[in-house]
Amino acid sequence: MDSVDYRDRGLDDGNAAKPPPGRTAAVYAIIVLLSVAAVLNPFVIRLTLSPSTIQIAYLAVFDAALLALAATLVAFLRTNRAVLLRISVAGLLLLPFGLFAAELGLSYVALLNDAETEQTSLYQEDDLLGWVMRPGSVVQARKEGSYDVTYGIDADGLRAGNRLPAAPATVHVFGDSFTFGEGVNDDETALHLLAERLAGRWNVRNYGVSGYGVAQMLLSLMKHDEDIRPGDGVVFWVYSEDLMRNLAHKAFLCRIGARGADRASFPRFINGRWTAVALDDACGDFERLMLLSQSLPVGWLYNGVRDRLLRNDLIAKADSRFEEARDLAESRGAWFRLVMLASPAECAAGRFAFDISGLRAPYASMLPFCPDGAAAVAAMEFPTDPHWNAEGNRWAAQTLERILAPDLSGGPAPVADRRQGQERPQ
Repeated sequence: MDSVDYRDRGLDDGNAAKPPPGRTAAVYAIIVLLSVAAVLNPFVIRLTLSPSTIQIAYLAVFDAALLALAATLVAFLRTNRAVLLRISVAGLLLLPFGLFAAELGLSYVALLNDAETEQTSLYQEDDLLGWVMRPGSVVQARKEGSYDVTYGIDADGLRAGNRLPAAPATVHVFGDSFTFGEGVNDDETALHLLAERLAGRWNVRNYGVSGYGVAQMLLSLMKHDEDIRPGDGVVFWVYSEDLMRNLAHKAFLCRIGARGADRASFPRFINGRWTAVALDDACGDFERLMLLSQSLPVGWLYNGVRDRLLRNDLIAKADSRFEEARDLAESRGAWFRLVMLASPAECAAGRFAFDISGLRAPYASMLPFCPDGAAAVAAMEFPTDPHWNAEGNRWAAQTLERILAPDLSGGPAPVADRRQGQERPQ
């Protein structure tokens, strides 16, 4: 009997039933691409999270790239053209680089938009602090989708407010844009609301300046130390990321360095003395974009590694500054308190944006006082800005009063002015 070679008929191992090479892989790739695109898109993410404008734009670019690749693979399945397969494989390999380019582009756009919202007429250059607020200025501040308010600056270069009855002692509060009251009118800031609550018992002075870090808070205290009297209080009201605002961690400086000559320098402690360093030298264009894209994947990874490398040094420097501030306040016969504020984002996350574990300086935290529930936290933040809105400032005023209650309740008592070496009446 003649033998039959079934291989010629494609019946020996089922090869005729197998799809052409690459088709199975293409099907799986399409499923993965469409699944990822369905989950990681702005519409789905906004149902569970509150992405920023730059994150929404990045997700849109990401989704468009995935859908384009999926469409190319579908075309390959329909035509089985090797060139389409090559395009798809090349696209998959180039996708990370394309997304990285999109990340840098979006960061650049965000930087330009950020610079456009900056109220440059509010500030003037300072030889040591870098920048201070222009005394007597009145500035209209706008940020699309969030606020349209007026900032008033008094003759001393501090945030203005309604005139209140004079009190026998003063609480001097130093801080950044949260302390200043970014995004709200003069009579809506947390410190003005606190002053109203303490009227007749304590004056409240707002030394907050947008963009200040811990070093500038200390230098501002040194600048105004003659205004501090025995029995007064000195409060450093600090946002966790303020610890990062120095030339070692340049993310914030890279942003403000692009805003103009009013913020041209930044203080640095060199060889036992404070000196001003030009912000133009802080970082190059590529590093600036990387540091500012921390809400996007590559930037998040870059900043995370950098934070870990710098964290211990930043904590140590902050401890030193807080100790100097305490010594200076107590030398004037005043009490000193360090209070870590809680931004809306920090309240939502239940932790500080910058890990401050290891900080030796005693501090009080606002985190335990955050409102319960996502809706309550959302009610105190702007739609497109990270600061407290008017409702958030009311919460902040009440919380700060609760934290400082032991110092405020009894009113000022005679204390020794260590610098003068004698006791003064209030």
